[in-house]
Amino acid sequence: MGNIHVVDFKTSHVRTFFSTLSDEGLAHSTIKGLYGLLNPSFELAVEDGIIRKNPVTGTLGD
Repeated sequence: MGNIHVVDFKTSHVRTFFSTLSDEGLAHSTIKGLYGLLNPSFELAVEDGIIRKNPVTGTLGD
């Protein structure tokens, strides 16, 4: 994910990232922690007018 510009992020990138982490054996709580870091960061980008929609919101399943 580090090589993708904020304006080019898509929900599918985030879902693939979380899915890969899960497949690698990371605990759901760890992935949830990463979600907790990414979501507010992208929300700030929305508030600043850099992007129109937060691609992270709603990507973390049960």
